Amino acid sequence: MAFTMPVALQVLSIALGQVKATEADGSASYIGGYNHEAAFSMVIVSFIFVIGLINRGTLSFRTALFSLSLLLLILVNYRTSILTIIPIAAVFYFTLAEQRLEPSQKAPVMMVIAIILCFVFIALSVSMRERFSDIGLLLGNLDLMLKAPIYFSDSERDIMSSRVYIWSQYIDAFRNAELLNQLLGFGPDSWKGRFNLYAHNTFVSYLYEYGVLGFVSFIFVCITILINALKLSDKKLSKVIALSFVGFLAMNMATMPLWNIEGLIFFSILNAVLIGYKKKPKHCRYSSGKRELLYAN
Repeated sequence: MAFTMPVALQVLSIALGQVKATEADGSASYIGGYNHEAAFSMVIVSFIFVIGLINRGTLSFRTALFSLSLLLLILVNYRTSILTIIPIAAVFYFTLAEQRLEPSQKAPVMMVIAIILCFVFIALSVSMRERFSDIGLLLGNLDLMLKAPIYFSDSERDIMSSRVYIWSQYIDAFRNAELLNQLLGFGPDSWKGRFNLYAHNTFVSYLYEYGVLGFVSFIFVCITILINALKLSDKKLSKVIALSFVGFLAMNMATMPLWNIEGLIFFSILNAVLIGYKKKPKHCRYSSGKRELLYAN
């Protein structure tokens, strides 16, 4: 029920043709009247994540809803969110096929599914190549992030919608800061007095605002969550949570979902599921009426 309103608003924006032009390349986003596609995309990502947790047979049209939510996310047209959801989608469809197959059928059928998913990914990459072309360019020039911003050419400043140029400004300021600032950072929201735009990267932002100690603490929290997810006895749930969190971290490398309430809600749901499962007795299961979300061993 929590996702009914935002999903309905997006469907209405599609039906009524209400779009938001997001980039100079002419691409558009259907975001249901929201101010920014980054915040709205996290709502749809959370919707996909929750549907992915529900066991087969406990929700009518579960697969159709999951597929619809993926389509809605593509129409949001926020590339970092699309990349975030790829691992969740892969686990969902592979698990769905695996549950319906006999052991002798699994290998060939799973191979066919993998090929189909590869073709779908290639088709999306081609159709949205202008949106994703900068990612390949960045991966081939990672040293740009360490380059002093004054040496950026006009074409380099445009990579990833100027994100790389923004990151270099923060990293350069941190690198030239005093030792105390490097250790403890410049403080929360200190960027407002120095930069025109926020960092568009959670890791870079934390390094600048909270220093090495804050950055290392954040990395420690992330590693702890990932390790706890991998240790879950329910292997399906383990894969879903671990890969979802990896995708979420990837998203944090190109934007700052932990900076808005929608991203914090996703982060809270993920950790609540993880902590709740670990503390739950093995003979119990978490359920809501007839719709069971998670099964214990």
